[in-house]
Amino acid sequence: LQRADADMKNELLQLLSGTSKHVVRSILDDAPLRMLTGTSEEIWSLLLASGYATCDKSGYDSTKPSDNTAHLRLPNLEVTNLYRRLIKQWFAQGPRQQQTAEMIKALLVGNGKMFGQRLQAFIRTSMSYFDVSGDDPERVYRAFVLGLLVHLERDYQ
Repeated sequence: LQRADADMKNELLQLLSGTSKHVVRSILDDAPLRMLTGTSEEIWSLLLASGYATCDKSGYDSTKPSDNTAHLRLPNLEVTNLYRRLIKQWFAQGPRQQQTAEMIKALLVGNGKMFGQRLQAFIRTSMSYFDVSGDDPERVYRAFVLGLLVHLERDYQ
């Protein structure tokens, strides 16, 4: 959930705030855990399977894989409070850390377009003309890429 995209986080916020009673999502029954990429459908499917989401009215029937749309909601107060704590942590991270996390996720799943968009937004809001001037203007970009790689060193060599 901490690596979820903005849509997933917004859906959780809507459920917590009461602006939405449920989220309509396709449920995946057959995705192996080691092959999950972190899409909203995958996360909601895991939340449903583990009891962290409940299925209200639905076309979802595990015996009929072709009809897999479910109306999902938060199951109880304990789980709702868990999500509230999680969202507080997200906001405590700050926007820069969130931008970096989204860039890294796009890089890992091979989404070059999203990576480029996030990188452009980051550069526009973080760097100035003076950062990339001088004899070696690309030093800033090399340092930035090195910083991204440091974020990955726990999981990659």
